[in-house]
Amino acid sequence: MDRKVYTCFCTAVIHKGHLNIISEARKLGEVTVGVLSDEAMIRYNRFPTCTFEERVAAARSIEGVANVVVQKDMMYDEVIAELRPDYVIHGDN
Repeated sequence: MDRKVYTCFCTAVIHKGHLNIISEARKLGEVTVGVLSDEAMIRYNRFPTCTFEERVAAARSIEGVANVVVQKDMMYDEVIAELRPDYVIHGDN
C-alpha cells in the first residue's frame, strides 16, 4: 500500500521547484497537495494573482499529484490531523 505524502503550495505560480518537490514526494508515496485558501494567501502573501479555482486546477494538473485539498491556514496542523500523512514535505529552499 502506498504511503501518504502531503505538501502545500503557498503561491499562485507553479515553478520548477514545485515540480521537483512533487517528483521527490512521489518517490515516497501518494501525493496530496494543499492549496492555500484565498484568506490564507492574503494573510501570508498579500493578494493571489489568480483565483483559488485556478490554483487548484494548476495543482491537479501536475503529474504525480493524486489529491488536492484546501489548506485554510499557513500552519499544517488541521490538514495533518485530518489526512494523517506518513510524510510532510515542505520544500527544499
